[in-house]
Amino acid sequence: MSDEIIKVLDSLSEKFGMTIDWTSQNVMPYLQDLMNRFIGLQNAKAIAWIVILSILVIAIIIFIIVGIRLGKKEEDEEITAITIFIGITALICLLIPLIGNIFGLMQNIYTPELTLLEYITNYGGM
Repeated sequence: MSDEIIKVLDSLSEKFGMTIDWTSQNVMPYLQDLMNRFIGLQNAKAIAWIVILSILVIAIIIFIIVGIRLGKKEEDEEITAITIFIGITALICLLIPLIGNIFGLMQNIYTPELTLLEYITNYGGM
């Protein structure tokens, strides 16, 4: 593990009144295993959100297509305009977190230490 994570863990353990004996043979393998499980959990969450958001994007695209066809069939331009407006707004609202989860998954895969460091600093009160 990188020195930054060790420093953050030391600072965090001081806040809880604990000390970590880094010379112990059990500490590093346990922390590496803990980090691997944490990154695995983050990957699973990101993949689940990517799947859910992708399904919703497909549903919105189908909604737009059906709305446009209905507007043409009824010869009502308002239906078409409202459908397109709602559909594009929903797509934008779904694509932003979808792209964020894709980039987060890439970060988890290629720099898991950075993901762990960000989590500890954000939620560890540092």
